[in-house]
Amino acid sequence: MRVRAVLGILTLIAAPLSAQKTQRAQIIPVPDASWHPITKADVESASTIVAVKRAGSIAHQSGEIRVSAVIGGETPEMLLAAGANQLIFAGGAKPGDKEDFLARACWFNGQGDPVRQILLVESRLVPESAAVAETLLALQRDYDLVDAGALTARGRIADRKIQVGAAGYEALLLAPSDRWPEEMLDVVEQYIDAGGRVLFLGRQPLSIQRLLLRTGVVRVSEAPEDIERGLNYAVGSDFHASDSHTGADLPMVRYQHRSDGARDYFLIVNLDREHAAPARFSIGGHGSIQEWDLWTGVVSTMRLPMKEIPPAGVLAVVVR
Repeated sequence: MRVRAVLGILTLIAAPLSAQKTQRAQIIPVPDASWHPITKADVESASTIVAVKRAGSIAHQSGEIRVSAVIGGETPEMLLAAGANQLIFAGGAKPGDKEDFLARACWFNGQGDPVRQILLVESRLVPESAAVAETLLALQRDYDLVDAGALTARGRIADRKIQVGAAGYEALLLAPSDRWPEEMLDVVEQYIDAGGRVLFLGRQPLSIQRLLLRTGVVRVSEAPEDIERGLNYAVGSDFHASDSHTGADLPMVRYQHRSDGARDYFLIVNLDREHAAPARFSIGGHGSIQEWDLWTGVVSTMRLPMKEIPPAGVLAVVVR
C-alpha cells in the first residue's frame, strides 16, 4: 500500500510538470556575434535604399548571404526592409538597448534564400530609374536590380525565367530609357521567345519596336497604377498588406521574403514613424503562421494573418 501511495504522489506531481513543459514558450536564441551590429569609425558615407537594393541583388545573384548597410541617412528598420542583414553604425554611434533586436532581425533576414520574382533593369536615366524602384517598393513588389551590361553578359534563359547568376526571375521590367544596347535587347528577345513576361515602362527608345506586339510584352507609363496593372498581368504577388479596417493599401509597409524550403520568412516593416498600421496580410506559402518576436525572442501562433504594426515597428512572420 505504501508503494502504491508513493507512485500515486509521483504521478500527481509529474502530470503538472509535464503539462508545464509542453506550455513553455519557444524562444529564438540571440544570434551569434556575427549577426550583431558593427561600429566602425572609418566609414565614409551612409547607405541609401537604392545602394542596399543593388548590394542585395548582387548577393542574391552570386549566392551570397550577407548584405551590408551603413546606418545614417536611413533608419535601421528602413535598411532591413530593403534587404540589409549586416548593419554598421558609423563613428561613435551604438545600437544601445536595440542590439539584441537588431541582431535577431539581421539573422532573420539571412535565413534561406531571397524570394524575388521581378528583375528591374536600370537605365542611364538615373532619376527615372530611381523613381520606378521606389514605386515598386510602395506597391509592395520586391525586386532585384541589374544594369544593361550585366544583363547582356550574364543573362540567360532557363525554364521560362530570366536568369542572372544564381537568381531566376519571372518578370523583366525595363526602366524608362533613351537607349538600350542592341546586345541586351537580343537577350530580352530570347526571353520573350521562351515565353517570358516583359514590361517596358515610360519613355523608351525606338529600338524596342521590334519587341512590341509580342505575346508577353506590355508597355505602360511609369505611373503607379499603370505599373501595378502591368505587374498583375505579368507575375503573381507573394505579399500584400492592406488596412484591416478599410481594405486600403498600406504603401508605407514594406517587406522581405526569404525561404529555406521548409519555412517562408517575412520581415515586415511599418516605415511610418507616427502612425500604427492595422494590417491584414496576403502572403505566399501554405501552412501554419507564427510570429517571431524580435525583441523578446518569443514564438507565438498567429490565428489570423493580421497584426497592428506600431510606428516604425518590425514584424517577423514565419509560414511553416
